[in-house]
Amino acid sequence: KPLSPGWEEEVADPLLREDISAAVCGNPARRLRSPAELAQRLENLEARRAERNRRESERQQQELAERKRTEARVRRPWIAFACVLVLGLGASLYFLHGKVTQPPPPTLKSVAVLPFQNAGTDRSFDYLSLPLADEVAMTLSYARGLSVQPFLTTSQYALPGVDLRKAGAEMKAASIITGRFVGEGDQLHLTLEAIDVTSGRVLWADTLDAPARNMIELRDKIVARTQGVLAAALGGSAYTVTKGTRPTNNEAYDLYLRALSMPFDSGTNQQALAMLERSVALDSNFAPAWLQLGRPCYVEVRYGKGGSDMGERYVSAEARAVALDPDYIPAVAIWIGVAVEDGDETKAMQQAEDLVRRHPDSSDAHYILNYTLRYAGITDEASHQCDLAFQLDPHNITSGLRSCAIVPTLRGDYRLAEQYLRLDPDSDFTKAITLLGLLRGGKEAEALRLGAPHIQQWPSYDMLIACAQHKPAGDIAAMAAKVQ
Repeated sequence: KPLSPGWEEEVADPLLREDISAAVCGNPARRLRSPAELAQRLENLEARRAERNRRESERQQQELAERKRTEARVRRPWIAFACVLVLGLGASLYFLHGKVTQPPPPTLKSVAVLPFQNAGTDRSFDYLSLPLADEVAMTLSYARGLSVQPFLTTSQYALPGVDLRKAGAEMKAASIITGRFVGEGDQLHLTLEAIDVTSGRVLWADTLDAPARNMIELRDKIVARTQGVLAAALGGSAYTVTKGTRPTNNEAYDLYLRALSMPFDSGTNQQALAMLERSVALDSNFAPAWLQLGRPCYVEVRYGKGGSDMGERYVSAEARAVALDPDYIPAVAIWIGVAVEDGDETKAMQQAEDLVRRHPDSSDAHYILNYTLRYAGITDEASHQCDLAFQLDPHNITSGLRSCAIVPTLRGDYRLAEQYLRLDPDSDFTKAITLLGLLRGGKEAEALRLGAPHIQQWPSYDMLIACAQHKPAGDIAAMAAKVQ
């Protein structure tokens, strides 16, 4: 029997209205088959409501992401038109009221921290060369007005006797920080200097002493000096944060320092991973250790034999680093990248834009915004963010800036691609993108001389080489079947 008209107004729940309509539907093909089916639907009402809400949320997120793509494509002509109007208005004001003085935009002072030198005879302290300098570089990275060169860039100047002014010119740095340490008995003496590249003048110098078995005490002294007189001598202003995390266990911190001094390649990755896992087990509240722990996990997943378990370890390590220190820019940038790779583009876009807003002078921030834009298919704006990241720090290889070569390679702009690939010239990633560019440019002979990169997770490049060698179609098809 059909219900009286207007009954829907008395049932507020849309799912209940659907169930009642299906139960009394006049079309037998659409009507529920039995009271038992209606009872089952009512029993699952809450689960169905949750599933519907989830789908509606996904739909809204997809609409938002699509709207951002559309807005990015259509707003550029209006931006250009607005720029023309502003320029015209500015010219009118100039002639009417004379020249209006504007404060110059802030300029960043580039600082390079070279690996510290072990000036003593006890070689057991050699591992401190890179980590102690990295502590100075990381602390300075929080200061406004300074652009600190990523430490992997400066590590090529680790040998003694480096011409500091020449090194500074090569790195386009305004000032260079050096350090020398000597172990004497149970004490460690560290001398720091900041040098102006142009004049060679010593801007600042100091000596720190700490027990050789207490690296935490030495770190605390380094951080205090760096945040205070050193940052001021270099021209840095207020710090973007007032505090970070600090180590509390000497053994854990020593393991962290030793792992930090090791390159993450196939030969040392497992050793570094074991050290860092032990470090965070001893001291679970030091954000840099968790950040470093995630990196060998990522190397195993992306380039080695790591499976889903290693991927979960990578994600959990980076999540812990961000939870401990929300202002730790390298960790925040990597965490945004995790959201991108998980397919949550809307969330990643919002976080990346907020990071750039809060840290406009951070190369890492602009790079990760490029990363989210590239995944969303907004390649023009992604390229612009790569340009900004490169201008802020033309030597940045820790943020992943080398991957900015992908878009220009696909567009055929190989000169621009080479600019980014030179950041990491000896890696298999660079070899892979270079190979792709050579083949797209019709340079098969050069591509064959280069050969395929040795990346287990990228077998498609072996297939590219086979195509360039004009191997039988059956062989190429067999190789293609192995590509996931």
